[in-house]
Amino acid sequence: MGLILCEKHGQTGLINHISKDICEKVINDEPLQADIKIVLINLFDENEFLCTITNHISSTLVAKHKLLEKYIIHNEEEELALEEHFPKLSGLCGKCFREYINKYNINLSN
Repeated sequence: MGLILCEKHGQTGLINHISKDICEKVINDEPLQADIKIVLINLFDENEFLCTITNHISSTLVAKHKLLEKYIIHNEEEELALEEHFPKLSGLCGKCFREYINKYNINLSN
């Protein structure tokens, strides 16, 4: 997580790894005609665990790209293979994202 200078909330937390279709709906305050799915990526450097990346992706894109709930990446080859069919991601103000989820009563799930 990083910091962002939001027009509405000022300096606040940034949530990255959000699919661009969701970002556009939040920015334009338009309802998302889908749920938000959480897709996890566990990154390893060979056998050493590095981190888990939490991605927020619309259920529409999860279905379109046939994404799994969880991926385990051990090396650069696996990472590149996943990038080939993974949707484009962006980021948002964490407070704007939370307000949007609450306003439109959106489900977050795996």
